[in-house]
Amino acid sequence: DHHCTVRLDDDDALCKNFVEMLNTKYSNYLNTDLISFPNGIKFNFENNQIKLGDKMRQKNIGLGFTGINCNVYGLGDHDMIHKKYDILYDDTPDVYLCCCNTKFCDSKRKL
Repeated sequence: DHHCTVRLDDDDALCKNFVEMLNTKYSNYLNTDLISFPNGIKFNFENNQIKLGDKMRQKNIGLGFTGINCNVYGLGDHDMIHKKYDILYDDTPDVYLCCCNTKFCDSKRKL
């Protein structure tokens, strides 16, 4: 069957139409394909409210990294995956929100 797997950390988020976007753009992909969505927005929490920060661009970021007809978790480190596999880079803007709160974020990135 045709399927996909997607990476996502518990402190980050994908745009609300992410699944619809995959279905629209990639539903005809029958082979194994890897897709990176480099464009997102940093966010933090301030007074229990989400505060959006700068836009960011990072190829092969784990946020939303998608495998069509494969398990992306079995392919190794997403930062180095381009050295072993061909990656399709989808330049859709604002695909993810990347948490920049050092209390929640393992990478300690800042807003």
